[in-house]
Amino acid sequence: MARFLDAIARLPQDQMDVIVLRHLCDVHPDAVPGIVGLTPAMTHSLDRYARGALNGLNLPTDTLE
Repeated sequence: MARFLDAIARLPQDQMDVIVLRHLCDVHPDAVPGIVGLTPAMTHSLDRYARGALNGLNLPTDTLE
C-alpha cells in the first residue's frame, strides 16, 4: 500500500488531485470538476491518464476500479 501511495504522490498535481478525490475520498464523479475547477472532460481525461500511469507500474490498483 505504501508503494501505491508513493506512486500517487509522484503523479502530476492535477492528476493526483483527481485520483485522490475520486478514488481515495470517493467523491462523486460529477462533483470533482467543481472542486478542482476544471471541465468535466478535463477531469475525466486526467483520471484516465493517472489510472493508466498507475496501472503501468503493476501496483495494486483495486482501489481505482
